[in-house]
Parts: sequence; structure tokens; C-alpha cells
Amino acid sequence: IIPTIPDFAESDRRTVEALDEKGEMHHVTVILEAHKLFEKKNVDLYLSLPIGLEEGLLGANIRIVTPHGPIQLKIPEGTNSGKVLRVRGKGLPKQDGFGDLYVTTVITLPKGDHSELKAMVKRWNSSTLAPVRGEEFSG
Repeated sequence: IIPTIPDFAESDRRTVEALDEKGEMHHVTVILEAHKLFEKKNVDLYLSLPIGLEEGLLGANIRIVTPHGPIQLKIPEGTNSGKVLRVRGKGLPKQDGFGDLYVTTVITLPKGDHSELKAMVKRWNSSTLAPVRGEEFSG
């Protein structure tokens, strides 16, 4: 049975008609659910990618999944949470190729004891660091 699938909303449930190999009509329920990793906007896909503090600070090459198979994504040195990296042609099909994949980095600390990291950050913070917020944030 091969049904003709109409355009769906982001999450949808539809019953469609389909012919089997004998030419008999059947009703088939098709359920479209949101993907656990990707968010869809037209032909483009969006992914929130957890990265470690060291990966953001030092840069890294990370293997990520795409609908086209796994790829190596280069995380540039000095990447902050919220940086959006565009991967061309790794989205959904469109008339003249494929949409893009937009990856948003989310710096995530691992679970566990952070006492050594905390001590290092306290030493680092006491040295000459440039402020990261302008005066407009302090009122």
C-alpha cells in the first residue's frame, strides 16, 4: 500500500486513502510527530547541540547526526552558548536541492565534582579579565 501523503503541519495525524496491489481502497492513518532532535522550519532544520566548556573554549570537531547521515561539525575556538553554525544542504529536500541545518551551541557542564574547575575559575577571575556585560545591563 502506497498512500499519497498531503502536506502536514509540524505535528499532525491524517487518515488518507491508499490502493493496494489488487486495486482495493484502504484507509491508512499517518501520524507525523516532532523529531526528538530536530525542529523544522520550512525546508531548514534546527538543532540545539550540547558542547562541553572545553569544546567551546578550545574548539573541536564533533560528530553529529543529520538526516543525510553523520557529519563532522567544526566548533570554532572561543564558541559561546547560543552561537549558530550553518551547515548548507543538510536540511529537507526542496525543488533545487536541500535546505540547511542550523546548529545552536549550548555549553553544558558535565555532572560530577567541579571543585578543581571552580578553583581554576576563581584564580582566572582574579586576573585581568575584560568585562563581558556593558553598563546597560547593570541599570
